[in-house]
Amino acid sequence: MKKKYIIQLIALVIALISLNGCKKNRSNETEQPIPQDSVKISGLIPAQTTTGSEFIINGSGFDPVASNNIVKIGNIALTIKQATTTSLLVNTPANWAFDNISVTTGSMNATTVYKYHIVENPYKTLRLKSCLEGKSDLFEFIYNTNNQATIKNTKFINPINGLTFSVGQTNYSYNGRGFLNKEVYTPLNSNLQTITEYFYTDDNLTSDKVYNFNTDNSSITNLSTHTYLTVGKQLISKVTKDSNGNQVSSENYEYAIIEDVPQVVKITNFVSGGISKATYIQHPILFDPSALLIPGAPRPALFLASSATFTDPSIKNYTIATIFPSIQIAPSVRYQYAGGLSNVITYTYENKQ
Repeated sequence: MKKKYIIQLIALVIALISLNGCKKNRSNETEQPIPQDSVKISGLIPAQTTTGSEFIINGSGFDPVASNNIVKIGNIALTIKQATTTSLLVNTPANWAFDNISVTTGSMNATTVYKYHIVENPYKTLRLKSCLEGKSDLFEFIYNTNNQATIKNTKFINPINGLTFSVGQTNYSYNGRGFLNKEVYTPLNSNLQTITEYFYTDDNLTSDKVYNFNTDNSSITNLSTHTYLTVGKQLISKVTKDSNGNQVSSENYEYAIIEDVPQVVKITNFVSGGISKATYIQHPILFDPSALLIPGAPRPALFLASSATFTDPSIKNYTIATIFPSIQIAPSVRYQYAGGLSNVITYTYENKQ
């Protein structure tokens, strides 16, 4: 009998030990961290950029809290301005860099298979003084003490005698954050102004409206509106509507490096029918001076495109050849259109004050 009790006691002890071991195992299982999804980089926008600007990292597995992610180009840590689970808006470094981009979120890491090019911004100490299209259309800029363009004078040069005539004037105004909020174009000897107002959300431009204003009777005639999808200053898409609020077209921009060449693809869908597709091959160094013509307006981060092709035959293919480049600045650009037509745009710069 005593032997039977001893056997039962031993069995009970073994059962208790086994039960305790199971609890410990379950406890260990619940205490282990939940496996994190892998971090992936699917693309960079734009395909290359400049110092003192910003770029976008698209992908997955990022932390929506910016400080919980680490972005580097090579060994240089970069500042993250905005973050979602699928994109990071990142400031570029102050100096030139050419290396792989890496993102670390928690214990996960992803690195681009190609090196990202961040080049010196040749315009950081300059501002656009004038722009001459062809031989007759001249635009001259006047700046305030903050180096913000406040006036653009539009002039016509008579090709016969070289005399210059004023055509009109554009006035720019800015909000308290330093972003362009209105531009007003007034033709010479006209009572009809064309006004564009810009609207922002969290410093990101979201829309604008364009209308005519009659200075004689203060009447307004709506012309069009645009809505923008931007990340930072980078334009992703744009929708155009007419004066009645009917959509006219939509534009989407795609960015890629194909065979080591940065490219931007602009796809325009027209509501009336038809699609226009333009592929811009970005020049590795020179930048698009026209980006300075409209302060604060969103635009795709196009470097000076060395060529572009369009699916819409009415737009005509063209190539852009730089004339007399100096110190990585484009003083003059030639647009060569199909059919032999061409146009030269000449830019003049001055030092920022």
